[in-house]
Amino acid sequence: GFQGCADAGLCYPPQKIELDIDWTLVTDSAKQKTTDSLTENTPLAKPTVTKATAETTTDNESWIEGKSWLSVVGLFFILGLGLTFTPCVLPMVPILTSIVIGQQKHTPAKGFVLSTTYVLGMAITYAAAGITVGLLGAGANIQTWMQTPWILTIFAILFLALSLSMFGLYELQLPSGLRNRLNDMNQKQKGGSLISVFLMGVLSALVVSPCVSAPLAGALVYLSTTGDAWLGGSALLALGLGMGTPLIILGTSGASMMPKAGGWMDQIKAFFGILLIGVAIWLLSRFLDATLILAMWAVLAIVYSIYLGAIEPISQSQTGLKRTIKGIAVVILIYGVIALIGALQGNDDPLKPLASNHGATITDSQQTHSNISPFKNIKNKVQLEAAIKNHLATNPNGAVMLDYYADWCIACKVMEKNVFHHNDVQTHWPDLLWLQIDVTEQTAEQVELMTDFNLFGPPSMLFFTASGELNKLRILGEMHKEEFISHLNKVKATL
Repeated sequence: GFQGCADAGLCYPPQKIELDIDWTLVTDSAKQKTTDSLTENTPLAKPTVTKATAETTTDNESWIEGKSWLSVVGLFFILGLGLTFTPCVLPMVPILTSIVIGQQKHTPAKGFVLSTTYVLGMAITYAAAGITVGLLGAGANIQTWMQTPWILTIFAILFLALSLSMFGLYELQLPSGLRNRLNDMNQKQKGGSLISVFLMGVLSALVVSPCVSAPLAGALVYLSTTGDAWLGGSALLALGLGMGTPLIILGTSGASMMPKAGGWMDQIKAFFGILLIGVAIWLLSRFLDATLILAMWAVLAIVYSIYLGAIEPISQSQTGLKRTIKGIAVVILIYGVIALIGALQGNDDPLKPLASNHGATITDSQQTHSNISPFKNIKNKVQLEAAIKNHLATNPNGAVMLDYYADWCIACKVMEKNVFHHNDVQTHWPDLLWLQIDVTEQTAEQVELMTDFNLFGPPSMLFFTASGELNKLRILGEMHKEEFISHLNKVKATL
């Protein structure tokens, strides 16, 4: 036989390589179920394109397979519209609005041009990703590579700097000589500022909006197996335009509603400055401790409430609108104080800052919720193969679940809290081995375990039985607890 060794110095046992060869060479005519090896479905070494397209199409891919080019583009545009009120798009709203109100003259025409330019930057970036995926497959997921902590930190600092300029602390200006030259160019063509807006759209698509929903993940898998760069590019261009359509409407209509220069304009610029700081905190929340993030939200709320005059006395001459703003400021201040107290107590939920599991009494929710993670962490393919073989050798009627997690994946954290840590979920199937790989840092080993299974990002869950990986029962995207338990029952039914 053969023996292969990893870069870190660990070597595959000889029987492992023999098992890999069996997986690779197995054919449909020679399928033979055993209880001590995985020899039938997708190999752990690397799934082949033919299996991914012909035999193992998941439900998330089937909605696109076999449709005409026009139908695929139309479906992706509708999918983009459906992502409007999700974390895929919402962080872009304060960025676009700050761009619009940063202009000296606010007209619907100018708002339309700016917002359209921003959306085109975003959409063309998605199109480029689609072309790359169509040509190179899952390993070309640039957006996932952009979620490393140091890149997110750089852009968080960038948005913080942009927010400070909205408060009038400084003005972003180029050196006078270069600025005068650009001004002369802008007198001839109004494209100077549009380039920066376009680039902001590009960066927003790559960094601000890490979007891996279930339909999108399945569609990307399908596009990666077609090898069709034209289909991949046009489909994701339509996705970006669908996501950007509400932004164009907002930028166009919002420009006409902007007040003239003065006190109100300063208040609105400050509001969007706060939103930009919120985007910075949003980026940091993908890898920093949740309690620290709650403290950041608390400080932001307290500072903004003071800026709005929460602790200033009300004068008799103040109008009803100013009194209303005063009331809103007081509410924000109260929330900020409560959130800060919650953070000091070690809590981490901005929507329930005082909810704590450290109390003396045990509530019903605490009885159903476990603080113990059900997962066994793995780091590479060698550990995955060993864990699957050992578990199925002693539990031939069991299964193995591999969960892909990342600190910057918001849906992963939601499932950790609302699904995986519930006692009824953890005890639903005693013969299920829970494995998890953390792909936060995007190391070579982590990327290998994603590209080998043609995955584009977390959350993704794969299931293995003695027959191999159950490709049609993959979970791509977020699930509720009841849906997850129902899905486990489907996996059990295959045994």
